[in-house]
Amino acid sequence: EGWPADPYTGESLAGRYEIVRRIGADGTGLTFLGTSAKGKDRVVVRMLAPDLAGVSGLVNRFLAEIRKVRDLRDPLFPVVLDIGTGFGKELTPYFVREYVEGESLAVLLSRDLAFDVPETLDIASRIAAGMHRAHARGLIHRHLRPDKIVFRGLRDPDPVKILDLGFAQVAPLDEVTSMGHVDALRYAPPDGEEAPVDPRVDVYALGVLIYDMVSGLPEMRSSVHGSNPSPGRLSVVRPALGKALD
Repeated sequence: EGWPADPYTGESLAGRYEIVRRIGADGTGLTFLGTSAKGKDRVVVRMLAPDLAGVSGLVNRFLAEIRKVRDLRDPLFPVVLDIGTGFGKELTPYFVREYVEGESLAVLLSRDLAFDVPETLDIASRIAAGMHRAHARGLIHRHLRPDKIVFRGLRDPDPVKILDLGFAQVAPLDEVTSMGHVDALRYAPPDGEEAPVDPRVDVYALGVLIYDMVSGLPEMRSSVHGSNPSPGRLSVVRPALGKALD
């Protein structure tokens, strides 16, 4: 909802999927809601940004990363259903993944919703375990932030899903930020683009996510490195927690 109609709406992909509407965009590409050819199952189609598709060597790196995600087959990450290189007139690379029901952490935080500590630890431990398994397969997220975490409810066998694994080598942090993700740099190490693309970038991001979930009101929500203050003490942000977590 809220995205204008575009020329991709109604397009067929390899005769197996149909584009319904655009549901997102960032520095890495466009995201569409789609359906299977028979119209029974909803899917998500992620298309590499057309301007990135022309960068030498990037398409091959992108496809190699997505194949790793497909082969990972981990419950913390949506299943990759298809991979192709014929999206639109530009023949842009894309992949199709399962549609994930639920609300993102970004939506929950926008309501100033704070999680209790046991719930936060449960969710964080699931994310940490999933990322550990991904790291063991040579996959780094690099863009881990609230809009990439979807909650399906703690009663679900897989209550948390991590979206968009496989884009670490596609778009730099500043490019993603320029496309409207104001908080993107807040979840990156202080050295930003100079930081090595290794598991530490995801560990740092998870630490910030934990703070956000417990506080419910990120103090640095709209700031970037170089101008933001240190996170407020949790005993000040949420006095009911006491000083044990400061």
